[in-house]
Amino acid sequence: MSSDLPIVATLVNDFAEEYRIKMENAVKKYFTDEYFDSLGGPLAMMQKQFASQAWREFYIGCLPPARQMTQIYEIGDPYFRDRDLIVGLGEQIRDEVKHAKIYASLSEQVGVSCDLATWTDHNYDKLVTKCRLATEWEKPHYIAAGFQISTEIVAAETSRRMGEYVEDEYPEIAKTLFDVTADEGDHIHCGRLISKRFAKEEDFDFMHKIAEKKYKAALAILEAL
Repeated sequence: MSSDLPIVATLVNDFAEEYRIKMENAVKKYFTDEYFDSLGGPLAMMQKQFASQAWREFYIGCLPPARQMTQIYEIGDPYFRDRDLIVGLGEQIRDEVKHAKIYASLSEQVGVSCDLATWTDHNYDKLVTKCRLATEWEKPHYIAAGFQISTEIVAAETSRRMGEYVEDEYPEIAKTLFDVTADEGDHIHCGRLISKRFAKEEDFDFMHKIAEKKYKAALAILEAL
């Protein structure tokens, strides 16, 4: 457990705020109305984005918290002190599966097949790289550094931007996207709690390296849109 709670809590809060700003700015830069217009408008944007978003919600959304649950079971106190983390991670997996189903259903509605067991596209290797950088770490706070408290905000911001863009022509779809956005804050909170409970002050240099790798992978996907 973290050895210096006030210092670690401050480091976690600063860390999360730094990456919130970075990811919000990245989405603003790439998910513009001009970009969406270049795809051909709201329908074309949804046809291009929704299946990919479904994959990300399921794989990048579920694999990291699933690993964190196992790690906390092994190194923490899952039945007593860390029950809140186990429950929070379970709720995150539930939400991400729900989001993936929503995006897959919307994708089918706009005419694009979305079977998550077989779906692929030209960016698939980049998506897998991003997922690995969120998942393949040996401590729960390392996963949080590359996921909940760094780039998780991109899921909320992309859903929000797509909702804003389609709202005039597809108000019901926009409402659904805004509902997806609302869930992400709980996931970020869970990552903060994990980091505050398990990280030590000396972990943060490595946690920043993890977050930067994940941030660059997220940018690579946005730049390849």
